[in-house]
Amino acid sequence: VALSRQAMKLGLFRKIVATKRYSCRPRKAGARASAKKPPQTCWVNTNQLLWEQGNDLWEGLKTGWLGHTHGQKVHGCLACTVQRGSRQLYAVVMGSEGLSQRFADMKGLCDRAFVRLEGRSTSS
Repeated sequence: VALSRQAMKLGLFRKIVATKRYSCRPRKAGARASAKKPPQTCWVNTNQLLWEQGNDLWEGLKTGWLGHTHGQKVHGCLACTVQRGSRQLYAVVMGSEGLSQRFADMKGLCDRAFVRLEGRSTSS
């Protein structure tokens, strides 16, 4: 989480991990301008939370998986940051049952964290 917090201070990094989709025409090094243009390539961010903007502002950091060796089940993992109101959380989920479940697990984790933080601020 500390590394994520530092990385998110870099504007270009923050922009890249929050990008849902990016398209461009890659060029080979040294290719002539008159050469046939390669087809456009599109990269899509696999963090489904970026598309679920509501009361929460999600920014991606890293999606991935654990396992898938020696017959192990694949477990999803996810690191991201979310802002709700004036509060921002950095969170990591590891070992979710399946790759899609990591997003639901992250939303549940952050919902519980915001509830706890809200309880602290009202009791102070």
